[in-house]
Amino acid sequence: MGALLTLRRGWAAVALAATGLLAGCETECVPRQRVLALEAPYNQFFNRAPACTYTTAPPVAASSSTGLTDSFSGCLNVSQSYLEASTSACETVSGELRSTYAFASLYGYSFVAQVEQLPDGPQLLVRDQSPGTGVPYATLTYRFATGQAQATYLDASANITVPFAQAPAVTELRNFQSGTRTYAQVWRITNPLNAAQGRVTAATVFYIDRDYGLIRFEQRDGTSWTLAL
Repeated sequence: MGALLTLRRGWAAVALAATGLLAGCETECVPRQRVLALEAPYNQFFNRAPACTYTTAPPVAASSSTGLTDSFSGCLNVSQSYLEASTSACETVSGELRSTYAFASLYGYSFVAQVEQLPDGPQLLVRDQSPGTGVPYATLTYRFATGQAQATYLDASANITVPFAQAPAVTELRNFQSGTRTYAQVWRITNPLNAAQGRVTAATVFYIDRDYGLIRFEQRDGTSWTLAL
């Protein structure tokens, strides 16, 4: 009888140990990613821009108000951007984004226009990556739901993003005429960073169309550039 009781106690100990092991497996972290899809209608923005593929899209001609000419290459890229770690240490959150690029052939302009999904709604982002003309990586953001806008720039010495005191001015324009085309919905966004600190050729105003992306920009000296889309 004593031997049988000892045997039963031994099996009970083994069962308890197995239960604890299983519980540990259930709480073990399994990394996972949650992607926030772009809300409609923002998930259709820039749908008339050429998609980024192995085949290079034909460049778009551009002309300035002072008689200069250039051409811009670019395309649409649909991807995701890391946003934050969620309340669970095992989960990260990313937002879907749609980015268009515009690279000038002659005068060195390099711009990005994108819409991206954040946890509290979509935002429009415009970044000036042009070397040598304006504030390094001047970035303008605009929240569609709240109308909140912000300008930031890259502090290269500390490798950190720094907010600028003055916010961009954002205006939605309907049936906007640019060149020979009328655009149904355009956002005009000022760049206070380049307006305050950029060279005379730095871009200080952007016009971002819902379907194409960048369609026009203005320099600090008042010169405007129009893309022939």
